[in-house]
Amino acid sequence: MSTKVIFFGNERLSTSLAPSNTHTLHNLIESNAYDVAGVVASNTIARSRKQRQLEVATLAKAHNIPVFLPKKLTDIEEDLRELQAQIGILVAFGKVVPQSTIDLFAKGIINVHPSRLPERRGPTPIEQAILDGDELLTVSLMRLSAALDEGPVYSQEQLPITLDMTKAEITDLANRTGAEMLMRDLPSILDESLATNEQDHAKATYTRRITKQDGRIDWQKSAQYLEREIRAYADWPGSVAKIADRDAVITKARRESHEFSSEPGEVQANPSQGVIMVQCGEGSLAIEELKPAGKGVMTARDFANGYLR
Repeated sequence: MSTKVIFFGNERLSTSLAPSNTHTLHNLIESNAYDVAGVVASNTIARSRKQRQLEVATLAKAHNIPVFLPKKLTDIEEDLRELQAQIGILVAFGKVVPQSTIDLFAKGIINVHPSRLPERRGPTPIEQAILDGDELLTVSLMRLSAALDEGPVYSQEQLPITLDMTKAEITDLANRTGAEMLMRDLPSILDESLATNEQDHAKATYTRRITKQDGRIDWQKSAQYLEREIRAYADWPGSVAKIADRDAVITKARRESHEFSSEPGEVQANPSQGVIMVQCGEGSLAIEELKPAGKGVMTARDFANGYLR
């Protein structure tokens, strides 16, 4: 007999990421061992991103699975209780789950979190890993608690990441790894043969929600850090700067060690190399692609020919 589960989440492990990432839900649906009795997605997130349908909702409806988009989880607790699921699975839900909801499940709720807990608790661990220049990303499988990411950990996997990987690529890697970990460990979680390890709360660090203002480039920062910001803030909020008196989102850039000016923010076109150079607080940034306000993404060469002549 298959185990009833409720899936919580949007499966977008980084802020407003466009690619579809439904690996965990898809694996649960396709497995004969589990019966997905319902999908709960965050109502706020579902309504925001240009009214784009959540992929998990589309997948659930294709398999005739009930979808809930509550403003508050307490609003649907009776509905969830009637489904009589033994366990909940949560991936990038985006809201704190109250203890009363967790208590509906005899085996609790299992959370996939892309950080080495207790490090980087909170909403943006992947973005923070990029900002910090990490070469490893850890995915944790934990038992959810009402306190933010404080539950005991079942297992962790480390993944190598490189400086040329985009946020979308890192997110997809984390999603796929988390889905594999869950399918591997869920039987042992259900029969309680897999032990948990309590987190060392004294070592906890926290990430914060990214705001639109974070995307405004400060040229006083080093070129190395700004290159990381551009990767971490890809898609949303985007890294915005004024180039040739026009606001533009920088979509691709690389850092350079040499400096050509003492004034951070000074722009120097270099059409022969197909880049626009900007002096930073330390080093310079070679912009390769950018999106001017009201225009599509263009190469630095095309932008320079059009606006910097």
